[in-house]
Amino acid sequence: IIGALAILLAGFSCSEDKEVKPYTYSKIFTGETEKTWVIEQVFESKIGEEDVSIDLFQCELDDTYTFRADEEKSYVIQNGASKCPVPEGEEPEPDIWLEHNWTFVNGGAAMTIAIPRIFGFFLVPFIVRDATKDRMTLVVFADVEGTTSYKVVMRSVSEK
Repeated sequence: IIGALAILLAGFSCSEDKEVKPYTYSKIFTGETEKTWVIEQVFESKIGEEDVSIDLFQCELDDTYTFRADEEKSYVIQNGASKCPVPEGEEPEPDIWLEHNWTFVNGGAAMTIAIPRIFGFFLVPFIVRDATKDRMTLVVFADVEGTTSYKVVMRSVSEK
C-alpha cells in the first residue's frame, strides 16, 4: 500500500510547466510593434438597398492610421503626401491629425477610434466586421434601428 501511494504521489508531483500565451488578435491591427493602414473605400449601407460608395479625394485616401502595440494602445493619424486645398486665409492642414489611444474589445469585436475626414474627431465605436493581416473592414451603425451603417475598408501599407 505504501508503494502504491508513493507511485501515486510521484505521478502528481511530476507536471510540465504550462506557458500562458496572451491572446494576440490585436496584432492583426498593430503587427509586432506598429502597423500603418490607409482607407481604401467607404460605403453607406441601408437594409434592402445596394451599398453606396462614398467618394473620397486622393488627399483623404492617403492619410495614414498607425496602430501601435504599446501598453497604451496608441495610434496616430497623419496627413498624407497630398494635402487637400483649404480656403484662402485658413490654416493649412496639419501633418498630424490626431494622436490618441485605440481600444479593442474582443467580445463584441468593437474597436474605438476616430476617423477625422469622415466622422470628425469623435471617437467612434466600430464593429470589426473582418480583419486579416492586410485588410480590415469596420462598420458603425448610423441609427438606433440598425438600418443604416457606414463601412470603412482599410488596407495595410506597412508593418514593423
